[in-house]
Amino acid sequence: MSTNPLPERSAARSLAIWAALLVAVAAASGSLWLTLGMNLKACPLCLYQRCFILGALAILALGMGLRGLDSSALGVLALVPAFAGFSVGLFHNYLEQTKVLECPNGIAGYGTAPQQAFAAEALLLLPLLIASVRRVIPTFTALLLGSGIATALILSGPPLPKPSPPKDPFDICRPVYPGA
Repeated sequence: MSTNPLPERSAARSLAIWAALLVAVAAASGSLWLTLGMNLKACPLCLYQRCFILGALAILALGMGLRGLDSSALGVLALVPAFAGFSVGLFHNYLEQTKVLECPNGIAGYGTAPQQAFAAEALLLLPLLIASVRRVIPTFTALLLGSGIATALILSGPPLPKPSPPKDPFDICRPVYPGA
């Protein structure tokens, strides 16, 4: 019989949590660089995505230091903001792809800022799902909560900036100008 008071952490789930933490740090850093380094302005959808990434980062960072919290539970907790950010990002990219919004280029010009954020959010989800795989009902609940929160914010959020004549370069996601 084991005398270890800590719950068993499988190596794969622990590695997945570390990977999620690294992805969240990179995504948060990239998001902040878009504003602080590239002088872009975060539209409401960009800001929601940033807040969710920072929320997932905070949960992961705090959870890593808590004794007694196993990796699968930590994965489930971080899934709520991670999936909310992913859901907002999906909607944001949909608006961009359907030419409702035009968004500025992201870091190093590899896609737009929302496309880069969405890719980071998708990369964050993968290790979190791996970590939480043994908790099926809580994982499903976390995904429902995340999508519900994202839907509530999208439906109740402030409007995007008004359409303006194209200028190059622009510094915020905005509705496509009708005359363009």
